[in-house]
Amino acid sequence: MPTPYEILGLSPNASEKDVKSAYRKLAKEFHPDVNKDPGAETKFKEISQAYEDITNPKQKPHQEFNPFEGFDPFRGFDPWHQHQRPDPPNHLSIKISAEDAFRIFKKNIQYNTNKKCEECLGNGGTGSSSVCNECMGSGRIIRAQQHGFMFIQQDLGPCVNCAGKGQKFEKICDKCTGAGAYPVNESIDIEIRPGMLNKSMLFTDKNLLIEISLESEKYFIDNIYNMLVNVEIDPVEAIIGKTIIFEHPNGSKLKFNTKKNLEHNSSVIVQNKGFPVSESQNGNLIVKFLYKNPKDVSEEEENILRSYIEMREKRNLL
Repeated sequence: MPTPYEILGLSPNASEKDVKSAYRKLAKEFHPDVNKDPGAETKFKEISQAYEDITNPKQKPHQEFNPFEGFDPFRGFDPWHQHQRPDPPNHLSIKISAEDAFRIFKKNIQYNTNKKCEECLGNGGTGSSSVCNECMGSGRIIRAQQHGFMFIQQDLGPCVNCAGKGQKFEKICDKCTGAGAYPVNESIDIEIRPGMLNKSMLFTDKNLLIEISLESEKYFIDNIYNMLVNVEIDPVEAIIGKTIIFEHPNGSKLKFNTKKNLEHNSSVIVQNKGFPVSESQNGNLIVKFLYKNPKDVSEEEENILRSYIEMREKRNLL
């Protein structure tokens, strides 16, 4: 099975810039809205998955290790060894409109978080402490199972007995009930600029990660910031051609003069009119035309259509 780097035609030591460049080139070539060859959609999915695997590798739920290589079975018994993991940042997801993706604006975000307890200084208790006999001072419940000559280590989460602290105190803190922190509601003002769609903002001072995504159901965005939009057109208009005015979410208007006999599901690409990659670069706009059957056809219109069919039949075209 080819590796993600081989799928993108790169060596394993390729830079991030090379990865993005290769992905954009291949994605444009095999995008199903552009490439109608059989297998193009499968190839596009394979390319997108390879890019995702390189840029955002998934963590495995457990890790395999050799017990004789770097594993100290007595480390958890050391009361002076703090084996606690840093708290992961609070993760928030916010959605913005397609129009907002093209402008600079401020947004107030309110969220719930945990604040370090002032009473116990985040320790969870006061007085002398002793090593937790449940997690052996690690602060987490770790289970290891032997499979042949290998051990599978599984992290079951923070230790309930010591609230993940690795130690027990003479007196549990009343304010945080031993957790070392308590829930509070906070807010933050952030500035969103073009190019921040589908990206994250990390505020280390607040231990907060904010992910920005698109809320619109009218417009779609792919991995290289192309804007995908469906435009419905009357089948008769598709036959004779039509001028279509497209109102772009950036506030501009684009004119499309469709050719005669426009096929259903055909696409038009407009360079650099997609979503902002940055404040100076944009993806492409891909407009897909879809037939929409008219409703409430009047009797007069129906007669005209019948005449059209009769004329086609006389010419032996039906």
